[in-house]
Amino acid sequence: MLDLKKIIAEILPLKVTNVHGATRQGVLIIGMGRIGNIAVSPENCLRAASPFSFTDKEELTFFYKTTLGEHWFNSDGWLDDENHCNWFGVTCNDNGLVIELNLRNNNLTGVKLFFRLELPELTWLDLAENNLSGTAYSGVALFLRKLVHIDLSNNEFSGYADMTFSPSTVHANYSHNKFTSAGFNGFNAAYESMRVVDLSSNRINQAVSKLFDNIPPNLEQLILSDNNIRGALPDPF
Repeated sequence: MLDLKKIIAEILPLKVTNVHGATRQGVLIIGMGRIGNIAVSPENCLRAASPFSFTDKEELTFFYKTTLGEHWFNSDGWLDDENHCNWFGVTCNDNGLVIELNLRNNNLTGVKLFFRLELPELTWLDLAENNLSGTAYSGVALFLRKLVHIDLSNNEFSGYADMTFSPSTVHANYSHNKFTSAGFNGFNAAYESMRVVDLSSNRINQAVSKLFDNIPPNLEQLILSDNNIRGALPDPF
């Protein structure tokens, strides 16, 4: 008999319903495991089983609830103003689609949180200096195809830092977290576009050769200071 307590220690349902009546359900999850041959993780627990797409406003509402928006330092307009483009930290284009989300130093909070933020026109994401934790999965590469800049620095993220991003991503700042390892995926959509990656001031403890596997050829800065990285640099470097 399966012992679900060993698979999931805590699940908190969070639901958002769109105009079609379709519901997206997220979970605040602690613990991982397997059910039969299926791996259970925060990533696949947050897949929405709906044939309908969600509007940018619905996506932001889901994000607000999964980062405990009622406790943000500044949540002006969020869920109150009918026009989501007027919400604090949100910038839209002329068509009302979100292009920037800047919630730096705003007390966003998540424990072992994986959020799926599906904003197709988003180019700038700044969630630095908050209380977000858990693992930074590569879902950003799937759902934010136009993302140019992502900053998750000065949070509490840990585990493996997956440097897989969208085909538009140029700059990624994952510094000042608690990551213990990191790497580039061989199928990275940002393989040609990536220019700057900052992983400084983490707890990365691995061989430098692992970090240089599949490194983007056009990368101009790879910042790794204040970690425990060992071994010789590849030759040629």
